[in-house]
Amino acid sequence: MSLTRLSSTVLRSPQFVVRGVRHSSGHPGGHQDPHLPFTFKKRKTFVAKLAGFVTVGFGLPFLTTRYSLSKSAGTV
Repeated sequence: MSLTRLSSTVLRSPQFVVRGVRHSSGHPGGHQDPHLPFTFKKRKTFVAKLAGFVTVGFGLPFLTTRYSLSKSAGTV
């Protein structure tokens, strides 16, 4: 038996058939328990906290760089 015939036979075997995901969320029935440390019940509060967190997290490196450059220039 040649190697090419063997490889095509192996690829056609049922164990190599790609099947769809049974439960995309990992929970049967599509129900997903909340495993997050916060709730989405107060959406305005959540958005405000998220915006503050993202703003501080993104802006802090720029502020520290500005401070460091101004300190090295002697203008602090």
